[in-house]
Amino acid sequence: MKRLKRMEIHVDDLLLDPNNPRLIARFGDENITPDRDIVKKQTMLLQQFDVTGKKKEGDGFFSTEDLHRGMKYTGMVPGNVISVRKLAGKNNKYVVVEGNRRVSTAKHLLSQETNDPEFELHPNVKKSLQTIRVKLVEEGEHQQDRIDDILITRHGSQSQMPWGPYRDANYMLQKYLKLSRTGDENLHPNEKPMTIDTFRYENWRVAGTADRCTQTLKQVEDALKTIIAYSQIAIDRNSEDIRPSDFSLLKALMTNKSLMGGYFERNKDTYRLSDSSCSRLETVCQFGERDSKDKILKDDKAVSRLAKLYSYTNSEVEALEKYAIRYLQQIEAGQLKLDKALALIRDREQSLLFIDNLDGHIAKRNRAADGQLSYDQFTAEQADLLAYEEVKSTETLNWLEFFRS
Repeated sequence: MKRLKRMEIHVDDLLLDPNNPRLIARFGDENITPDRDIVKKQTMLLQQFDVTGKKKEGDGFFSTEDLHRGMKYTGMVPGNVISVRKLAGKNNKYVVVEGNRRVSTAKHLLSQETNDPEFELHPNVKKSLQTIRVKLVEEGEHQQDRIDDILITRHGSQSQMPWGPYRDANYMLQKYLKLSRTGDENLHPNEKPMTIDTFRYENWRVAGTADRCTQTLKQVEDALKTIIAYSQIAIDRNSEDIRPSDFSLLKALMTNKSLMGGYFERNKDTYRLSDSSCSRLETVCQFGERDSKDKILKDDKAVSRLAKLYSYTNSEVEALEKYAIRYLQQIEAGQLKLDKALALIRDREQSLLFIDNLDGHIAKRNRAADGQLSYDQFTAEQADLLAYEEVKSTETLNWLEFFRS
């Protein structure tokens, strides 16, 4: 494989990449930024990198406070080389393939020195930030493959600088959509490119994506299921409340087999949720209420408790089924907390089990007494006492004390 060409480029000629998985904010080919529009997006992209550490990543910002503190004194340290590609139509402009955080920090530091009279960089530091050593991914039919290799090596699941679940999934989605049956990203003449709107599950695409992203088939499938649901809420329903920081909770819901068996409805081919399921998802996730103490699902672990409560809606015991349905409705309406509902349904289950045990033993003693056994004839001795002890001995808890309480 041909080695990448080493170059030194002025920082002003290095452009942040709006299509990098760390930066891309939307889905589908129609939202991929073409080279002709990259220059005019630079100001907006630079603002997404926060050197103060005060802005939240969940609101679309990326903290570079750590780099800002270090590079202020050390400059651009050689080591993890920045990779670039030439911007189409421009001989002296290059798009940063890998190293957007470091390049953005260099730009912020130089801008700070220009605009803040009290801020001054050491001359050697300033020089290292102004002229940056890079490796050029040269043009050609395999350019994108080389770029993908660099990105997945630096930010894939086995790397030291993972993107996080949202960007991992978005990267896998883009790879999935671009694959062709020829095994690369060059479509056969009879093939039409797939978009998120025309997404369909195909085994060969999942396998190809797994190979290119060093993931298992299940990891790719789970990521795709979740990113499609995310897209439905963010794009189709035009919600500004959902954020990348919600992705892990969304994934816990979308990959829970109990909940996907009826609480949520999903098309097995398109992975799209029904409209009612999207509404229910927004209800239980409460995407816009980030700091509320009364959230239905306070964390990812709460999903398993929701699934447990939902499982009672399929109980063979009709009373438990009705209670579970009612409790879920009250939870969604904000009238009942999830943990309280789960405790209530378990209490109901214990009570019904005790009554069944007691009825069974009374019926057994009644049959032994030829139908003459009654409560007013009970005596705490001999056969009746044995029956009483038998009831107690078969319980997993102290049923009688539980019933009295």
